Amino acid sequence: MSFTQGSSPSQTVTLTTEEFGDVYDKPKANYVVQVLLGVDKTSSKINGSHITASGVDTDDNGSNDTVLAGTLVTIPGGALTDSGAAGTLVIAGHGTANGVTLEEKDTVYVTYVVNNDDEFAYVADKLLSIRQDGSDTQTELRFPAIVGADAADTVVLYHAAGKGAEVVKGLESILNATKRTGAVSFDAQESIFPVDHVTAIGYTVGS
Repeated sequence: MSFTQGSSPSQTVTLTTEEFGDVYDKPKANYVVQVLLGVDKTSSKINGSHITASGVDTDDNGSNDTVLAGTLVTIPGGALTDSGAAGTLVIAGHGTANGVTLEEKDTVYVTYVVNNDDEFAYVADKLLSIRQDGSDTQTELRFPAIVGADAADTVVLYHAAGKGAEVVKGLESILNATKRTGAVSFDAQESIFPVDHVTAIGYTVGS
């Protein structure tokens, strides 16, 4: 699910049952939170850890100083807080390690990470689309939502950068199999991933 910041940005992201079904109130450890920067950010808006990892040297002094608009940064658990209200996550500002102060045009992406006790099933014939996200480390499969009309559920396959094409090829092999009965299982608990290079899975309801 994505949350694009308007003229009054908020560090708080509120998840609802309409968007995430009955997993909306899981603890922060159950979610991957990323921010697609809508504007360039310096140390006054983004923590130095992100500048070091993803920034560029705009003044040619030999040190990275700016993370450019269009960069996707991941917010680790240490920069997230469960506010106490069900389904509410708070992203730390730039003054906290790995934090980002949100501004207008920034987009927050929240993906539910499948846990050991979660099971979801989709009919292959209902697949709507397969696409890579901007980070080149995720391949997303979209299906009609289990709950809610005019929406789609997204299954996220995490993999090493640059392996998206091979992951898609593996998915095509499964989808085009001559045997059209049975199920293909991705099991996060047992680390069973029937497509090469996939290392984890995530899930977003009704996005």
